[in-house]
Amino acid sequence: MLLAHPNARSNKRALMAFIEPASKSAADLDACLTRSLTFEELYQQVRLVAHTLRTKYDIKAGDRVATFSPSNAEAVILCLAALSLGAVWSSCPAEFGVTATLERLEQIEPKVILSADTYRYNGKTVPIFPKLQDILAKLPSVKNVIVVGQLYSDREPREKFPAPQHSQKWWTWNEMVKQGAGAPAEINFERVDAMTPVWSESLSET
Repeated sequence: MLLAHPNARSNKRALMAFIEPASKSAADLDACLTRSLTFEELYQQVRLVAHTLRTKYDIKAGDRVATFSPSNAEAVILCLAALSLGAVWSSCPAEFGVTATLERLEQIEPKVILSADTYRYNGKTVPIFPKLQDILAKLPSVKNVIVVGQLYSDREPREKFPAPQHSQKWWTWNEMVKQGAGAPAEINFERVDAMTPVWSESLSET
C-alpha cells in the first residue's frame, strides 16, 4: 500500500536517511542527512530498480533478494522493488558477523544482495568488504552485488571493489538505477496469493 495510497505520487516527504555524523560540529551534523525522498521520488526510484531486477538480474516471483547493509534509503527502495515483483526480501545489518549472516542467507539462497562500502559507528569508519567477501564465498546463489557509498550524499562507493566470486557481478547503486532506463511509466505489480511469503528472517524451526 505504500506506493498505492493517495500520497503515493505526491511531493510530500516519504523517506529520510541519516548517517552518524563525523563529529558534533554544525557542518557534520548538517551532512548526516544523506537522502530525502518525496513519495513521487520514491515511486520513481522503485520503478527503475524493479525494472532492473526484472530485466537485467532475472528476478521473478519467489526469488530472494537480500541486504548485508547499514540502514539506508536504498535498502527501502530495493525492498519495495523486490516486493513489487513478488520476490522474497531478507535483511541483515552490517554489524552482523559472518556466521550469523550465513545462518540466515544460506537457507534462502538470494540472487541479489545489497551492501555498502563502509559505515560509521561510534566515531569510527568501519569497512564492510572484508566480511562481505567471506559471506559471498559461501553464497554462490548471489549473481549481482549492489554497493552504496554509505557515507556520501552522491551514494558512490569510495572503496575499490574486491575481485568477484562465483561469477558475481558488482554494481554501484547508481549503476543499478541507470540500468532501469526504459522502464514502463507505471510499476507493474506482480499479483501473488494472499499467503505468499514476502519476508524471510529464518527458515529454521523453533
